[in-house]
Amino acid sequence: ASYDAAIAAYFAKETASTSGPVLSRDHVQERVLKYGCNPHQKPASLSRVVSAKTMPFKFLNGNPGYINLLDAANAWQLLRELR
Repeated sequence: ASYDAAIAAYFAKETASTSGPVLSRDHVQERVLKYGCNPHQKPASLSRVVSAKTMPFKFLNGNPGYINLLDAANAWQLLRELR
């Protein structure tokens, strides 16, 4: 990510008059997720922005998969709409 940010900053200087500001964030791998639907696939990883000290949620038990995180995020949105 740092390498990509350096390249983006270089090109932003070169095209300063024709483009807007360049935004970049560095991420840190927080944990490896188990596979989702297909066990033969390489595991995904969950990352957080470097400036954030902790994740916005806490894992209570086990190692979740990508599908579990999507389910939790969608359930949270549904609960917010029902309020």
